[in-house]
Amino acid sequence: MERSPFGALLLDMGGVILTNGWDRHARERAAERFNYNHEEGGMTLDQYLDHIVFFKERGFPQDDFKGFRFSQSQPYPHMLHLFAEIKARYGTKVVALSNEGRERALDLVLLPLDAVVYIDNTPFHVEVAWELGISAIVHVDRETTVAALRERLDRSSNAPHHRAMCNRATRRGEYDAAMERTIA
Repeated sequence: MERSPFGALLLDMGGVILTNGWDRHARERAAERFNYNHEEGGMTLDQYLDHIVFFKERGFPQDDFKGFRFSQSQPYPHMLHLFAEIKARYGTKVVALSNEGRERALDLVLLPLDAVVYIDNTPFHVEVAWELGISAIVHVDRETTVAALRERLDRSSNAPHHRAMCNRATRRGEYDAAMERTIA
């Protein structure tokens, strides 16, 4: 087993290893399919259903709605394979996170912050990780994520420079250009 400069990968599920199953667009599709108005809010699925969808009698069962909601998340097999390969090759801990579980993840991996890489498709979440001292990657697609991980393997001593450069670039909406300059 080869040695890796990171001990754990923390992976956002929606948008990295699964499709975004309950993003704004999926909620709009559900509202259209089941014919209701929807509003967004930070609540659990059951709270959402009770307060937003089933606050009145509906012509469809709650289980049908949940089934539709869950069917919106589909795996990205190429990403699942990539992370399984990294785990097997390097012995890296791989943790899949939902937004609700992000805070507990560091407690679960039992590693120092500099041994963790967080991967998310939302630049704001990646920026928060950087501000906490966690190396992070904005996932755009498999190729850019592989390149960013390879860069960490090849030049792990330059990770703080890479993190700072991407942090500034993300604020200007230039992540892709920054990533290209770093890898080149």
